[in-house]
Amino acid sequence: MDHLFSFCPWTRLIISKVSCVFNVNLHFELGFGHWFLQAVQRTFSPQVTALWRLCIVTIVWVIWDQRNKRTFEGSYAMGFFFACHLLGIIREAGEGINAAMRNSMEDLVILSACGVKGRPPRAPNIRCVRWQVPPINVIKINIDGGAAGSPGLLTGGEVFRDNFGVFRGCFAVSHGRGFAFEAELATTLFSIELAHDKGWNTIWLESDSTYVVHILKSIDRVRRLRSGLNMVVSHIYREGNAVADRLTREVVDKFQWWSVPPLFLVPFLQRDLVSDFYRFLSL
Repeated sequence: MDHLFSFCPWTRLIISKVSCVFNVNLHFELGFGHWFLQAVQRTFSPQVTALWRLCIVTIVWVIWDQRNKRTFEGSYAMGFFFACHLLGIIREAGEGINAAMRNSMEDLVILSACGVKGRPPRAPNIRCVRWQVPPINVIKINIDGGAAGSPGLLTGGEVFRDNFGVFRGCFAVSHGRGFAFEAELATTLFSIELAHDKGWNTIWLESDSTYVVHILKSIDRVRRLRSGLNMVVSHIYREGNAVADRLTREVVDKFQWWSVPPLFLVPFLQRDLVSDFYRFLSL
């Protein structure tokens, strides 16, 4: 095996020519197993990586196939015909690669040399994320929760603001140990109770957890935890939930309430009122 794939001058010439296209230097002197493993572990962009591995595997297979034909049938392709045969297989198989190239000259040169059409990455779906003030007489509550591990120490944070975006209070709380979604659910239920105690019976709950939003929308009894409670639930991307996220990361013993904005939260509150954020989503 090593003689055929590592020390045979003809084989080394073919593999070296292909490696040169990809700007890869293989160490044949260390044996077939070593250089083959070195080759398949080499990475580029997704499309070029797949093409490179396809080239290496195809070359090994075609050389082995030609060796067997010569040994057992006395026929094999020589020189130009072998190169055309090999390039044809690579080109045909390469067109079936469902991966994206990098937008670079290097990738374009490699793909062109192999006769394979480049697949540029699709443009991302860009979403504008903006924190919105609630309607008049509605208190908006932004929620977040997390766990330092899975399971781990549970923490949560929420901020209350009115229809002018004015800060009405916030809190950070710890819930013991568990999973992140438990922290967010526990923090949400706690905030509903707190809002009712403060006389805020028309509330807008907003979370960056689609799981929690789905639960709150689907469980009708949550809406009736307190008589007279009017509640709307919506999802927001994390970029628009930075205030609650910062509260979640604030270490507290059990529960802490702030009636005025704490200094560490002021920049996040100001940013919500004047800034837009953007999320890049894969298509």
